[in-house]
Amino acid sequence: MATRAVGNDLAELPAARKWVADFLSAQGIPTKLAQLAVVLADELVANAITHGAPPIEISLSTTAGIVRCEVADGSNTIPALNIADPTEISGRGIQLVAKLANRWGTSVAGPGKRVWFELDL
Repeated sequence: MATRAVGNDLAELPAARKWVADFLSAQGIPTKLAQLAVVLADELVANAITHGAPPIEISLSTTAGIVRCEVADGSNTIPALNIADPTEISGRGIQLVAKLANRWGTSVAGPGKRVWFELDL
């Protein structure tokens, strides 16, 4: 498993996306699956920055035919799977993760939470 700290600013998103892409490329993950993982990881990191609290970190692993991404932050507030109104600008990140990942979930441990997804190889 590889882990990277993420600052509490949306300007951190490009560096986080590059880190995910580079890690998955080094692991030999097929391009289409890696691109999907980058998009979903971006949603989780953006959610943590926007709605969570520092410290924020992203972790990736590729084991047993699965790509797993976890984003941890210092807030205990669990993200809700809301249905965003078509006129709303935001509110679709967790919907995308739930729809496109093979599995996803959350866990609260001590101060903070982890939101994760898995993609089958």
